Amino acid sequence: MKNIQTLIILISFIISAFAFSACDSEEGGTHDLVVHWNIAGLNVCKAFLPEGQYAQDELVFTTVEVNIYEDETEETAIQAPITANCGAGQTRITRLDRGSYFVTVDAFTDYDGSELAFFRGESEVSVPAPGNVVDIPLMVGDGKIEVTWQFAGGMTCGLDHAGEIADIVVSLDGVDYEAACGDGRIVIEDVFPDSEYRITAVALNKDGDVVYDAIHDGNPFEVLPGQVYPATVVFQ
Repeated sequence: MKNIQTLIILISFIISAFAFSACDSEEGGTHDLVVHWNIAGLNVCKAFLPEGQYAQDELVFTTVEVNIYEDETEETAIQAPITANCGAGQTRITRLDRGSYFVTVDAFTDYDGSELAFFRGESEVSVPAPGNVVDIPLMVGDGKIEVTWQFAGGMTCGLDHAGEIADIVVSLDGVDYEAACGDGRIVIEDVFPDSEYRITAVALNKDGDVVYDAIHDGNPFEVLPGQVYPATVVFQ
């Protein structure tokens, strides 16, 4: 009887240890995530644009790029981008730790001779996800504006001497964006397409006084979905 009781205790211990090990493995292990996409709700890699609104009426998407971030505030992905054929409709992100992530999907197309991420989708996801799958619909994306500045005269960026410029303030339709002169550029994110924009800028000295102003020669202009529009202002 004593031997039987000892055997039962031993078996119970082994079962408990196995259960604990399995639970620990699930908590500490990694998971795969399958990312599905569609173009405006359709499982095709083609889109038709409003007639007369764009330079072409039809878009054909060939390449999709998937990125995953710790959250939507991060600019650096936690792993290299995954490139897939749009027609596959899905791709797999492997070996993700348990947690919350932010996934973006960009669909690239040839638009008027330029390769643009014209359609974009994004989603927060918890890993492991139900079925280990996340569905992300793609819609027309926003663009960006990269504003750079030049000096036509003897001005330079700096603080120590007369004529030096400390800061640049760029105004996009009345909304101001400021950067140190030495940064050389300001990138304006999340610019809605299909609108006309105007850019002006002022150069400030170390006391915050306006020394020079400038207007972007390309005013007014439009920004395409997925485009990084280059805008230069020249201070005379």
